[in-house]
Amino acid sequence: MAPKYEINSRQTLEMLNKLSSDPVDGLCVLMRHSERNYHENAAMEPFMGLTENGKNAAVDLGAALPASIEPAIFSSHFGRCIETAYLIDKGFTRQGGRFGSLPVISSDLSPFYIRHIKKAIRMVEDMTPDRFLRAWFNREIPETVMEDPRQAALRITSFLKDHLDHRENSRQSFSICITHDWNIFPVREYIMDLSHEKNGPIGYLDAIFLFRKEGRYFMASRQKEPVEVTRLLREKND
Repeated sequence: MAPKYEINSRQTLEMLNKLSSDPVDGLCVLMRHSERNYHENAAMEPFMGLTENGKNAAVDLGAALPASIEPAIFSSHFGRCIETAYLIDKGFTRQGGRFGSLPVISSDLSPFYIRHIKKAIRMVEDMTPDRFLRAWFNREIPETVMEDPRQAALRITSFLKDHLDHRENSRQSFSICITHDWNIFPVREYIMDLSHEKNGPIGYLDAIFLFRKEGRYFMASRQKEPVEVTRLLREKND
């Protein structure tokens, strides 16, 4: 049976508007792709695209973005993330908005942390996804199978920071990064101190936010008020 997730675009837009109303120097959205199809064969996982409902939700989210921004958009190389980025773009431009660039594919938004895909799939099937996640976060999964989760979280967060800094002189430094729930989980766990067990699954088009204010970096989500991450990001770069 395919897992059921909520489409959380409304909550994401509410958070985005709340943060945009504050005088921040830049904002980067790390967002899960829209609603997707599933297959009983786990080997088909990379090839599952969006449902029709998911396609419409991505267009609607793009159409609801404030037209005053000129965002950059990035995506994982998986088709469902590319679809989501493309459809957000179409919804935004339909309302007269304009992206600062065409969608860019990035390995940092893809499942780079999986080092042995066949072993990882077998372990998930044997343990259930939730138990596997906790074992990964507890460093009980060999690093030959999964990269250290804290390092994965720092790599993803540093990717967001780098794009905030790169667009520092843009009309408005704003980026949307379309990724997978498993890319968001370690960031939520290690950077925001939000455990998977207490905060549950990450819905479609759900997001966490990195923003810069007065030279300092903060991360926020609908579950938690902004937490400063400047020191953690400096640690990654040292």
